[in-house]
Amino acid sequence: FRVNFCYRAGTCRHFINMGAAMRDSDYDDNSSQAVFRVALAVAFSDDLLDHEEQAKVEDVYRNILVRMDEYDEDGDLEEETESIAQDVMNALADAESESERQELYEEWGEVIVDPDLQEIALAAAVLIAGEDADIDPVESACMAAFCEHWGLDFEDMLASFARPD
Repeated sequence: FRVNFCYRAGTCRHFINMGAAMRDSDYDDNSSQAVFRVALAVAFSDDLLDHEEQAKVEDVYRNILVRMDEYDEDGDLEEETESIAQDVMNALADAESESERQELYEEWGEVIVDPDLQEIALAAAVLIAGEDADIDPVESACMAAFCEHWGLDFEDMLASFARPD
């Protein structure tokens, strides 16, 4: 199982799951990291990021931080982005079945209890997953799982984020 995670202009890092030593970080309820984790869970749900999606990841996390009034220009955004992405990839890779992934989605959804932050998480997911012009069925299923957990209508959510023609 391999997931490519690239940042800019040809700089690419490959993360390979080796199983046992992997861990998932715990993030505080309603934290920017927990919000970003949901967006990445959707993006990584198909086990890879397309190049278009890869280019969007750091910008999306910066936007989450700005919206939550947590952005620090002096912070190491790339390092924090990579750390959260690594946590998500490790956890998804360690899930041995689709039901285990569903349990992760539920667990990760439980820590975002603020409806505004749920919307930010889903909007961020749409921005990343839709960057390659389509949201594939696996990504849609992942978003639907978060919507179901939060009591949101998936189709209404997608319609609210639709880009005008």
